[in-house]
Amino acid sequence: MAALIPAVLVDASIYLFRAWHAWPERLDRDGQPVHALHGFLAFLAELIERTHPRHLALAFDADPDGGFRRRIDPRYKAHRPPTPPALLRQRELAREAAGLLGLRTLAIADFEADDLIGSASAVFAREGLPSLLISADKDLGQLLGPCDRLWDFDRQRPFGPEGVRERFGVEPAQIADYLALAGDASDNIRGVPGIGARTAARLLQAFGDLERLLAELPALARLSMRGARRLPDVLNAHRAELMRNRLLTAIRRDAPVPTEASAYRPRSGDTVGLEAFAERHSLPHRLLLRLIAAIERGTGPLSGP
Repeated sequence: MAALIPAVLVDASIYLFRAWHAWPERLDRDGQPVHALHGFLAFLAELIERTHPRHLALAFDADPDGGFRRRIDPRYKAHRPPTPPALLRQRELAREAAGLLGLRTLAIADFEADDLIGSASAVFAREGLPSLLISADKDLGQLLGPCDRLWDFDRQRPFGPEGVRERFGVEPAQIADYLALAGDASDNIRGVPGIGARTAARLLQAFGDLERLLAELPALARLSMRGARRLPDVLNAHRAELMRNRLLTAIRRDAPVPTEASAYRPRSGDTVGLEAFAERHSLPHRLLLRLIAAIERGTGPLSGP
C-alpha cells in the first residue's frame, strides 16, 4: 500500500500473540523470553514501511479478563486460557519500546483494545481523516465509515464497508446487532438458539436494527424464510439475553483517549533509552535501525517531545 494513509490504528495484542506462537524462542540477557517482542517489532517495522501513516496508535488490552464486559456477563471470554505471564511481560515491553520510539500507545483499564481503536477512530472521523484498522477481529467492521479500511495484515486484502456487506450480508452499523443475534464463538457470546449467520443477516436486512426487530415481532411470521413462524416466540423468550449480548458486541467510542488527531503523530524518540532497551532485551541492532528509519521515512516530519 504505497499511498499515504492518514491514520493507522493497530490491535497490538493480536500481533503480539501471533509472534508469540510463530517466532522461535529468544532470551534476553536476563534469560527471559523476548521472541514475541522481537516478532512484534518486526511486524511494526513492516507495517510502517508499507502504510506510511501520518498518525499511528497501538492499542493494547490492559485488562486480560475482558474489562467491563466480564461484569456484564461472567461467561465473556471465560473459555480462553489465561495469558502466559511471559507474554504479559512482553506486552509491557512492547508498549515501552513503542513509547521510546515516539509512538502513541493506548492501554486503559476496563477497556479492550477494540474500544480504544473505536474511540481513536472517532477522533479521526471528526477531523475528516480516514482510518486503516489493523486487526483480525471482525467486530471492528462496525467502525468502518465510507473511506475507512480494515486489514488483517498480510493475511487478506484491506476492505471497507463493501467488504462487510459481502462477508456478512449486513451494513457496518449492523454488525453489533448481527453478532448479538448469531453469537460470537471467539468471545463466548451465545446467540439466539436456532439463529445462525444467514438468519441474523436476513432479519437485519428486513428490519434494520435489533430495536425495531424486537418491537415488530409479529411481522416476523410473514417473512418468506424457513422457520419464520417460530421466530417471534424464540426472540421474545431470549429478549433479555439479546440486550445483554448487544452490550457485549458494541464497540465503545467514548474511552478516554486523546481527543485531537495531532496527539497521534509520531514524536522524536529517545535514542539513549532505545539503545539501553535494545541491549537489555537482546534486540538486533539492524531491527532497531529499521524501525527508526521506517518511522522517519514513513510518517513525515516528527513532532517534538
